[in-house]
Amino acid sequence: VNPKLAAKKYQRSSADKAYHAQDTRTLRACAQTLLHLFCNILETDIRKSEALCELCDSVDYQKVYSFLRDRTRAIRVDLHVQQPWSTVTKVYITTHEVCLRFEILSMYLLTT
Repeated sequence: VNPKLAAKKYQRSSADKAYHAQDTRTLRACAQTLLHLFCNILETDIRKSEALCELCDSVDYQKVYSFLRDRTRAIRVDLHVQQPWSTVTKVYITTHEVCLRFEILSMYLLTT
């Protein structure tokens, strides 16, 4: 796994799950991860990327969407764990706005 390309997967929360500070990304890291996902991964269904593995050569938008939705959910979880002080930051608001726009656009693209 290339650490420059990797992004943390979403993990469903459970009653006994404890969130540790060392496992939670900072606000800056969340913003950088989101930027990486949307700048480098979003168009892999129409544009080849030499940085990504050859497994990404034949993906459709459904697979890209599934991957990005999982990773953006993980980012939002990391932001929510840092409440209440993080909810008024620009990163928190912008991240949620970008994720919402991605979901709306994807719903349109996947139903047409």
